Amino acid sequence: VIQRAGLEALKAGMTLDGGFALSKRVVTSTAKPAILMTYVNPVLRMGLSAFCDRAAAAGVDAVIFVDVPVDEAEPFSEAARASGVGLVLFASPTITDARLEAVIAAEPTFIYGIADLGVTGERSTASTHVGHLSSRVRSLSDIPLVLGVGISGPEQAAAAAPHADGIIVGTAVVRRVLEAANVDEAGRATAQLIEEIRAAIDG
Repeated sequence: VIQRAGLEALKAGMTLDGGFALSKRVVTSTAKPAILMTYVNPVLRMGLSAFCDRAAAAGVDAVIFVDVPVDEAEPFSEAARASGVGLVLFASPTITDARLEAVIAAEPTFIYGIADLGVTGERSTASTHVGHLSSRVRSLSDIPLVLGVGISGPEQAAAAAPHADGIIVGTAVVRRVLEAANVDEAGRATAQLIEEIRAAIDG
């Protein structure tokens, strides 16, 4: 779903510059924190420092480089900090103790905890991994833990929420945008999903 959305965006003319402009519009109109998530290749083409400076100018609070492992993250962390932008790092249910300690030592803005094994996408049941991952992180640090991957609806979000400081729902939101006939319909569909998830978390 997300791959298809990326292809549709590229076909529609979206560029990295366009992404920064869109981020700035969202931040300005909502006054909400913004996180930019990207593969690293376009970042390196622009230049790491230049990318982080542009992200900061667009009002972005933190960046996620999805294909940068923790043992290669230091230059990315340094560039982000120099620009006043946070860096988010991943922790999976199978992460080793040594790698988890390295993630924490890097002092990310938050830890993106992977709630379920496998590729991103929607699931029909709640993950059984989140409690153990949360306990491991909490035993070592008070860095916020935000859970995503495999959380696609109210049931999974409500099950994961007690173990996390935040919940990420990506594929389910993107699918509603892709399936919508127009922008207004996309807004209504995503708002309804988010309201349902919020209600489930709040009990």
